[in-house]
Amino acid sequence: MLINMQSHNITKSKRYDKKPRPEAKGGRVAFVFIALAFLLSLVILRVVYFTTKNQEKYQNYSDNTFMRAVKLPATRGRILDRNGAVLAISENRGNVIVDTNQLPDFVQLKADNKDKPKALAKIVQQEQDFNQKIVQAAQLLNISNDEAAKIFNYHTYDDKKKRGDVYVQRNIDEDLSKQLTALKLPGLRVLHTTQRRYPNGEDFGQIIGITKTEILYKLKGEDDFKEIQDPEILKKAIANKQIEATVEKIIGLEGLERTNEKLLSGTDGVKMVIKNNRGEYIDSVDSPRNQAPIDGKDLTLTLDRNIQHLTMEALHKTVDFHQAKKAYAIVLDAKTGEILAMANYPTFNPQEFNKYPAENRKNTAMMDVIEPGSTAKPLIIMKTLDEGKVKPHTVLNTMPYTVGNKLIKDSHPYASLTVEGVIQKSSNVGSSKLSLMLPKEVAREHYIKLGLDEATNAGLPAESTYPLRKLNNWTPLDQATMSYGYFPVNLLQLVRSYTVFTADGQLLPVTAIKHDTPQAGEQVIKPETAHQMRKMMQSVTEKGGTGTRGAIDGYSVGAKSGTATLQVQYVGKDGKTRSRYDNTAHRGLFIGFAPVENPRLIVAVAVERPRANGYYGGVVAAPAFAEIMKGSLSLLGVPPDKPLLADEKKAGKK
Repeated sequence: MLINMQSHNITKSKRYDKKPRPEAKGGRVAFVFIALAFLLSLVILRVVYFTTKNQEKYQNYSDNTFMRAVKLPATRGRILDRNGAVLAISENRGNVIVDTNQLPDFVQLKADNKDKPKALAKIVQQEQDFNQKIVQAAQLLNISNDEAAKIFNYHTYDDKKKRGDVYVQRNIDEDLSKQLTALKLPGLRVLHTTQRRYPNGEDFGQIIGITKTEILYKLKGEDDFKEIQDPEILKKAIANKQIEATVEKIIGLEGLERTNEKLLSGTDGVKMVIKNNRGEYIDSVDSPRNQAPIDGKDLTLTLDRNIQHLTMEALHKTVDFHQAKKAYAIVLDAKTGEILAMANYPTFNPQEFNKYPAENRKNTAMMDVIEPGSTAKPLIIMKTLDEGKVKPHTVLNTMPYTVGNKLIKDSHPYASLTVEGVIQKSSNVGSSKLSLMLPKEVAREHYIKLGLDEATNAGLPAESTYPLRKLNNWTPLDQATMSYGYFPVNLLQLVRSYTVFTADGQLLPVTAIKHDTPQAGEQVIKPETAHQMRKMMQSVTEKGGTGTRGAIDGYSVGAKSGTATLQVQYVGKDGKTRSRYDNTAHRGLFIGFAPVENPRLIVAVAVERPRANGYYGGVVAAPAFAEIMKGSLSLLGVPPDKPLLADEKKAGKK
């Protein structure tokens, strides 16, 4: 009995002590793998289903939302006068357009929801709100309600050719742009642009120049905006809906606006955005391509707005009184060579330049090559004096004489004159004899040192120059006639040469662009010679001189008048075009400086083809010179250096 019990216990113990079978564990792992594989298969099948069954749907979504580069236009720099007054500035403006693709079609929407009362009621309310905003837009745009209703009616553009962006108004101001944008009227967009404004209008037209607004286009598949000049290519791009975006940019066409385009225009920026096919920007994107615009830099001129204005006014009066074709003038700082005014009349307003003749846009003061007449006499006399050939009171025989085959004479003959008298009476005989005292090499080199053989490089565009005659072609007659102005220069070259008198013998560089420090001049004659010349030229505006109308009460003035006969073209018997002098056509000139002992300004005035009240420079140009010089000295606060006539009369009575 005992043995059986023990056997039973042993058997039982063995049964419960058995370890799990290895094959049982392996089966559970296999089951898990099979289950995971099944689930993965379901996912794959689902993906395949969506990418096949709904391929068109998701493709459309991808096409409707995409990333694009938007140009951020830089603001064009300002043009300022020497005191910071604004002469040209870009202002924010707007162009109002209707994007016809974003106009709601309420007719179709109501038809689609006629069996859905709640949705239909909502659409009706939206239509009422839409119509109220149209009325508000009409008031802001100053158009009738009927016209506005037509513009914002979806079915106005049922013809597909009419669809796209339709311009409603251009160039509206910034306040109106903000009011229209605040309406949030579907389909209404205000494209932000800029307009160039010129506060001083006609005063600076020929100097500053003109601009145009250039439309740049971004085509699908291209990153950059570009101009499309060919109208056929543009028409095709519009028809094929290739134009993705447009941007307007101001471009300089003439004057300083053109020559300083790079400085003024700056660099446009770029911003990456997400955009749908309705033209709506969904969101901006943080991208390495994003770049902020770099605005253009300001350009500061040496010109003074107030001096420029009074110069233009004086020219206007001169042209009217003498019935002249045109007049032009330059005001120069006698100590630095900075141009304080350069005016031409008739002029134009660059804001609306196409309303004026193209001729009015010409900066005649430096674009026309002229013969300076007797205003050139002091230029060669100074060299003869500087070389020690004569003194101010040296007496010359000024009776008519012959050089080569030409008789040289004066309109008012004198038997003899001093060197000072030659300047005061403007003697052709005297100036030619003084010039011929110099070897031709010396005379020609002197004209070159005066800058008459090269451009002034004053920072202004389109300067015209004409080279001096070559030395091997230089005859005594050439040297004689050049002494009284028969050679070509522009007015800016001529007025620059007068800085030798005012800067103690130095020829100063001239500039219209403001620099931090004045540029150095080049010594041409001795300082004492320049001083002697100033005193002799003062006699021109005093009793007995040819330029008394250029005298200014309270100031000593040194000057020289000049009158040139103009050349006209004619066709000869052989059919060839030639030039000849027309004794009925003249140019009157007057150039001078003040005060004489310490010159502050140089003023030059030219009047072309005066037809009434005289034609000599001392008659037609001297009064304008006096008006410009007196007004400019007053503006600059230059004190008088002579007693006023009124004070002298009072002193005489006492």
